[in-house]
Amino acid sequence: GRGGGAAPPPPPPPPPAAPPPLADTHDGGVFSVGGERDELYFLGIIDISTPWNSRKQAEQLLKGLVHDRHQISAVPPSEYASRFMSFIEKTIA
Repeated sequence: GRGGGAAPPPPPPPPPAAPPPLADTHDGGVFSVGGERDELYFLGIIDISTPWNSRKQAEQLLKGLVHDRHQISAVPPSEYASRFMSFIEKTIA
């Protein structure tokens, strides 16, 4: 007959559950969790070293064919500045 071999070892225990995230993304922002109140943070980098030249104008033209021309990032500096200041005034107010 069959020999009396040893039983196979038991399966390893499941890994511990991951800790809850410190932040989660939401609508392009980072949603904080775990503090006294939940807040949504947005972070952006403004590249002031990029000149408004024919390449950026072509980018605006091409992106404007697919998206709302006033909502894309490739807009003339004066329009970008105006849009940025409006956002800051609405956000801080």
